[in-house]
Amino acid sequence: MKKIHLSPSFLAGLAFAVSLMIGLPTMQSGCSAPQQTDGQKQHDGVVVHTQDAGPGDASPYSQPDAIAPPKTPYKPDPTLPPLPDVPCPPDVDSFRDNLWEPILSTKCMSCHNAQGAAKGSGFVLRPPSEQDFLSKNLQITAATALKLEGGTSSLIARATATHMDGHPGGAVIRPGSSEYEAFALFVKKLQGDVKDCKETTTCDLSQPGYRRLRRLTRDEFDNSVRDLFGFPSTWGSTFVKDVVVNGFDNNASALVVTPLLADQIRKASEEIASKALSDAKHIVPCNVASGNRDCAMRFVRDFGRKMFRRPVSQATITRYLKVFDLGAKVDFAEGIKLLISAMVQSPYFLYRQELGVRDAAGFYQLTPYEIASELSYFFWGSTPDDTLLKAAADGTLKTQEQIYAQAKRLLDSPKSNFLLERFFIQWLDADRILHTPKDQKLYPGFTEAIRNAMLEETKRFVRHVFRDGEGTLTELLTAKYSIMNKALAQFYKVSAPTKTDASGYGLVSFGQNERGGLLSLGAVLATHARPNDSSPVHRGLLVREKLLCQHLPPPPANVDTTPPGLDPTLTTRERYSEHAKNPVCSGCHKMIDPIGFGFESFDGIGLLRTEQNGHPIDNKGEIINSPNTSGTFTGVRELATKLVQSADVQQCVSVQYMRWAYGTKENDKLLCLLGAVQQRFVGQKLKLRELFFGLTQTIHFRARISKDFPPNPPKPDGAASEPPSADAGVVEMPAEQEPPEQTQVPEPPPVNSLIKVEIKTQSKWETGYCNQIFVTNDGKVDADWSIRVKVDGKVKQLWNAVSQPSGAGYLQFSGVHWNKTLKPGQTINFGFCADL
Repeated sequence: MKKIHLSPSFLAGLAFAVSLMIGLPTMQSGCSAPQQTDGQKQHDGVVVHTQDAGPGDASPYSQPDAIAPPKTPYKPDPTLPPLPDVPCPPDVDSFRDNLWEPILSTKCMSCHNAQGAAKGSGFVLRPPSEQDFLSKNLQITAATALKLEGGTSSLIARATATHMDGHPGGAVIRPGSSEYEAFALFVKKLQGDVKDCKETTTCDLSQPGYRRLRRLTRDEFDNSVRDLFGFPSTWGSTFVKDVVVNGFDNNASALVVTPLLADQIRKASEEIASKALSDAKHIVPCNVASGNRDCAMRFVRDFGRKMFRRPVSQATITRYLKVFDLGAKVDFAEGIKLLISAMVQSPYFLYRQELGVRDAAGFYQLTPYEIASELSYFFWGSTPDDTLLKAAADGTLKTQEQIYAQAKRLLDSPKSNFLLERFFIQWLDADRILHTPKDQKLYPGFTEAIRNAMLEETKRFVRHVFRDGEGTLTELLTAKYSIMNKALAQFYKVSAPTKTDASGYGLVSFGQNERGGLLSLGAVLATHARPNDSSPVHRGLLVREKLLCQHLPPPPANVDTTPPGLDPTLTTRERYSEHAKNPVCSGCHKMIDPIGFGFESFDGIGLLRTEQNGHPIDNKGEIINSPNTSGTFTGVRELATKLVQSADVQQCVSVQYMRWAYGTKENDKLLCLLGAVQQRFVGQKLKLRELFFGLTQTIHFRARISKDFPPNPPKPDGAASEPPSADAGVVEMPAEQEPPEQTQVPEPPPVNSLIKVEIKTQSKWETGYCNQIFVTNDGKVDADWSIRVKVDGKVKQLWNAVSQPSGAGYLQFSGVHWNKTLKPGQTINFGFCADL
């Protein structure tokens, strides 16, 4: 097993990565002055040392050794409450990495400052411009954390919006999340419940993500039908739109089949079958006019292998021949037609299996056929070709080297343009250009043809950078050229391309023009703007969320979010600057608008301008509260240069691509794997190929674990291991089975009779309710509490506790690590919301 042991300093990088994974912002001083405060890091902390290699062949995607920076000293302020005298008080570094940067600096600081909406709350944080601000904020946060409200830390109760008096800012952390655990550990340290002060974290590169089934997206459906049957497919594009998660439409958990989608797939399957029969000689192994049942069997066996992306079992062949027999009562062609329709609707076609076969250690090793599908949909967005299926059959698709060789082949193919186009377009929302509303009176030249040309420009620009340019993130963001046709060049008021392809598209250089790179593409600029104007808010959010992976909380309830109205005497910048002076809004707008102001050289449809309403354009901008990016800039070109040099952006791009490539939300396991890939990506001068290949070289690409059956813990020397699974080769999806008559419920922990319980209904509506439960230790000694409560309906949200079934209609609740033990007389509270 390969493990990477992280120094205390690497917690900074790890916490920042975690904040990126969960979509939370991070912060360091926004000042551009060179002097160092107690919160600034001197190194990008990484790995201390590595041990023996893990499963599979040795990979080049590993992390090198690095020197750990010194710990930041704690400088207490005598005017503030001191930290308690406990065995392991939180230090400045852990406070910065786990609380300040991920949450407090951006989720709380906007209101909890000397001029903010919460200036009278008693929890007022100090700005980064103040000397020793981190030490002071550590003391301020600790004082709030030690206050108990109903037995719960006030810091946690407010942050989760479970405080009995509420929280005007709403919930900023979610119970059960990694941020919640960081707050809980902070409280636990302050209360003296932590005895081991070690600050080391183990990053285990041998731990993959979870098993799952991935339904084909609309694009993948069409691409697969095209490659299987040999004719263009647009059926998938007519299906109900896939749910978008983190900006991408291929998140496996969100790709469910609704009744509407099922009906659309059924209709499409019938039409595909009819079209396929019109020229069936390349898929049916006999003459359709004179075929027989044996031919149908060979069709299911051979074409089914391509359709289902794996060998077809005899049981499956038998099942599908029964379908053929129904149609064959009319004639052979009708039987094949029914077969094709059934196969298109089959879960073996509609879902990609990433289930694997369980080994002796409890890991699920993906089969070669599952890896073939991973590779094919990863790079091509389509079904595996014959070469991949042959490699799977030959057993030459198991090791990292074998996977790497196939990945290179697939990426070099023009079919991988799907990867290049789809990821970057979805990442920056460029495909919305086709439907973004615009005022036609104000922008009469913004026609449907220009919209389509802008989208095509985006696709061709990305392809050119990768195929004909340096292929780096740097060139993507800072290139001084684009690819367009004559009409779009005229629209942009730039020189038309001198050399064009058959479609009329060619390269146009911008020289010193402000235009250049992804952020200045018309599809990006016009999408992130208002119908009648530019928008510093939309464009600032684009950078903050898409390139820095810092997601801001929604506006407070009952706040008017209407943008400032048009004023013929003011520039957009002047109107938005006035608008952001509202103290309720200013905290977040300071994070967004100054970035967006840097785009003001471009109007609402992406055209360059030097003045607005008779006033010169001011395109100076600033980024604050981002550890490696903060500072000023002028215009989009300077912004792009600043971004590509930032470790924050480099990491965010890696995270964004992993979300898209793996089709899943990040967890600690995937974050750990990403660290090695990202370091290789950065070390190879941000070459996109390294990022693409790197994600195929992780253990996650070859294995999985189960949420229900985690890998076996290591056994002592000489202990027997679980024998290998009897399953081998192809994993069949289980047939539907009747559930057992009774489901065994785990034995609940014993209930302490000295624990007193009070249940209060916080709110109730027609289809649900929320309860708050107060638990008190009436005994004379410390006690671990556990209570059995009758619960109507299904619990949808639970905070400050964990639960398990305890008989029909009952749940057994017990505490989490920071509140599970009650001192004599102590009261804590937890709560849940349920649907009826």
